[in-house]
Amino acid sequence: MYLIPFTRITSLKLFVLLIVSICFTQVIQSQPRSGQPSANNDPEAEKYLKLVNTKLQTLKGYKLNFTTEIIDADQKKQTYQGSYAGSGDRFILDLPDTKTINDGKTQWTINKGEKEINISKYSKPKQSKAEIPIDIIKNYSRLFKYRVKEPLHSQQIILELIPLNKNSNFFKVDLTLDVKKHHILGAKLYDKGGHRISFKFADMHELKTIAADAFILLEKDYPGYEILDTR
Repeated sequence: MYLIPFTRITSLKLFVLLIVSICFTQVIQSQPRSGQPSANNDPEAEKYLKLVNTKLQTLKGYKLNFTTEIIDADQKKQTYQGSYAGSGDRFILDLPDTKTINDGKTQWTINKGEKEINISKYSKPKQSKAEIPIDIIKNYSRLFKYRVKEPLHSQQIILELIPLNKNSNFFKVDLTLDVKKHHILGAKLYDKGGHRISFKFADMHELKTIAADAFILLEKDYPGYEILDTR
C-alpha cells in the first residue's frame, strides 16, 4: 500500500493549519514566496475573510480539537486527531506523534516515539511570510486569490483560496466558514500530487486568557527524554 511519506504529510498538514489560522506547529521548510494581490478577488469572499481576521485578532485565546483525513492518489485513507491552543504568537499543537510548544521566542518540538525534544530559537517572520496562525490571516491578500465556491447555506459558506505562488505544493484550498460565529469549520487542501487533506474542527472554545507559562515546556515533565538544544 502506498502511503505519503511522513515528512511530506507533515509539511502539508502544517500549511493547511496555517491557512485556517488556528492550528500550527513548526516553521515550514519551503515557505512559498508571496505574490501581488489580485484585482479579481471576490468581494463577498473578502468580506468573510476580513470578519474572520478581525475575530481572531480580538480573541485572547482559543482552544479546539480537530480531525484530519488524508486521501492519497490511490484513494488510500489515513486519519488522525489533534488539538490546538493559541494566544497571540504563542501556540501548542498536539498531534499523535509530535507535540509543539511555542512561546513566541522559543519552540520545543517533542517527538513522542523517539522520546526526544528539540529546542530552537523562534524569530517572528517577515510580513510577506506566514509561519504562525495569525500571520496567514493577516497576509491572505498577499498570498492568495480567493472567491466564494459554494454560496451561503445554513450559516455556512465555502471559500476557495488559490496560491499566488505557482511553485506551491498545492493548487487550492477550500475553507468552510461559520458566518455567524466567524469561525473556520473545516479546510480541504488539494495537493498537486493528487492527495487530498481535509480538516474538520470541533469544540472551539474562546478563552478570556491563557497563562503565559502554559506555552513553556518544563523538562521535568518529560523524564527520560533526550534534549537537543540548537538555540
